[in-house]
Amino acid sequence: MPRSGFAARAGAHTVGELARQLVAIARDGLGRVAPASLPLLAPVDAIAAAGRTQADIIVELWQQHAGDRQALIRALAHPGLA
Repeated sequence: MPRSGFAARAGAHTVGELARQLVAIARDGLGRVAPASLPLLAPVDAIAAAGRTQADIIVELWQQHAGDRQALIRALAHPGLA
């Protein structure tokens, strides 16, 4: 999992497939119990749908900025803080 991310295998499925299934299960359950809370799943749903974790994004930014720490910090900063 640490090296393969969502492409890692867990039995007959990838972790990405399982993540999407878990989000769907959570959405279904939360929709029945607390529908007003469904927006809280949006960030997790976006990650599962895209198939890219925060770690994938950080590694990509690290490679783009090739050791320029200040540029990396700016790239990782929350848009409202930049």
